[in-house]
Amino acid sequence: MRRLTPYLLLVSLLLAPARGHTFGSATHRAVTKAALRGILPGADRPVPCTGNPDLTAFFRYLHGRLSSASDADAARDFLARWPSPGKFDAYEAKGFLDLTRNPEFRVNGFDFLACNPVRDGAELVREESVRPDDDGRNQARIAMAQDRSPLGGTHGPYPEDPAVMDLGGLEGLASQAHAHYTLASHGLTASPVALWRQPELFAAATVVPDGPLTLGPAMVKAHFIMALFAASWDDPASRRLSLAYLGHALHYIQDASTPMHTVQAGAPCVVIKALTAFAGRALVTLGGYAGDLKHPFSVAADFISNYHLWIETAWDERGPWIAPEWTFTPSRTPGIATGPWRDHGSALDAAMDVADEAADRVRHLGPELYKRACEQSLPVLGEYGFELEDGRFRAEDYFRDSAEPNAIIGPGGQAVQTAVVASITLVRAYARLAAWASTPEGGRTLADRLLKERLPALSAREARLMAFMDDNPDGVSPKGPQRFPSVVVLEALVLLLVAWATARLVRRLRRPNRKLRL
Repeated sequence: MRRLTPYLLLVSLLLAPARGHTFGSATHRAVTKAALRGILPGADRPVPCTGNPDLTAFFRYLHGRLSSASDADAARDFLARWPSPGKFDAYEAKGFLDLTRNPEFRVNGFDFLACNPVRDGAELVREESVRPDDDGRNQARIAMAQDRSPLGGTHGPYPEDPAVMDLGGLEGLASQAHAHYTLASHGLTASPVALWRQPELFAAATVVPDGPLTLGPAMVKAHFIMALFAASWDDPASRRLSLAYLGHALHYIQDASTPMHTVQAGAPCVVIKALTAFAGRALVTLGGYAGDLKHPFSVAADFISNYHLWIETAWDERGPWIAPEWTFTPSRTPGIATGPWRDHGSALDAAMDVADEAADRVRHLGPELYKRACEQSLPVLGEYGFELEDGRFRAEDYFRDSAEPNAIIGPGGQAVQTAVVASITLVRAYARLAAWASTPEGGRTLADRLLKERLPALSAREARLMAFMDDNPDGVSPKGPQRFPSVVVLEALVLLLVAWATARLVRRLRRPNRKLRL
């Protein structure tokens, strides 16, 4: 990437890593509150803390349920990896479900069970619906050796799943984007032309073949099934653990309903601003040799993050749904079935499909929102080196004087409507299936579904890691200031051309009675 032609530079900007932000916390809570109303069984019952629950016992219980799946081949493959309950603890469960095993992060429902001071089950689910952004369960997913130490080369660690590199890398919030995004499941194209013609279908990757891969729907499925297994666990902490997992599943379904989480690169205006900003900075710094210069990936990522954060903060500040008196108006959202279902299997299928359905409903709003953000926000959001910090700014301060806030808030209302309907699907399915999960039939069906989802995904992830390690034996290089010799060469050529043209002009002017020609 050191020798960038203009075309490759444009492509590199299109491949800018995303940031893993979602709806703001206020919007997540409002959506969850609306979805729970009158649907969640025992929502008004208190959920007392039960001391320090033994989650190790839960994962042993889960091991027993999964190893007893009716799919004998899947059960055998599961036991080949984890032959005894003692081998399947929180650490292994996180790896099984594509969560981070980085010791820097402690994940609620796995490493501990939070004792939230809540009034009832509904408030617990609301609070847990923001948890996946708070506990870093998808961040910094570095590969771990068999002795549970970080695995890496001389330049840095290996990613546990190289797919994270196509949507954010290994650092900060950007490292969780792969798990909070839901790109289109078909029709994706890496052609830069698509960003202008069909921006919602543009998607490109540099690390994983056939990427980028987004795991938002997988996160919904895994956390939802975990909520059902926890509901069937015979332990005083069962209900608190089950409702926590349900809240986590709702977080991801609401992410899938966020338009900015369904497209990769936003809109052409963002790319053009990033290209212009990088080029200007590159010229001033002589390609990074006379000053700090970010990689074009980072420049574009900053701009995408700025607009993304600004939109969602504006929704949190101005959205009518965050008012205490706001009431969701029921409506039919085509493509999202909220029940009632004819049997348990239909309810489970609806819960498994709802993330893709929700994303399909709002994806068309993503490019338009980024375009409006370019038009409605202050120019500083598209300036080199400027970065908004999550939770440390007011969206109100970055609207242009001539802005029409409803251009930003209006699409947010459509996204919230979709998020509530999708969340209702998940809550109603949970209400239908929670008791059934305790039955032999229910347990086997859930085990079959989870193993069918996770075992192939786990094998594919391991294959991606092996290929990445072969191609990158030194690991992931640390980020830092960049230098581009090609920019220096280009500037030198331009200076030479200017000097030659100036000299030629001077010679022409010194010759009497000659017409001026270059």
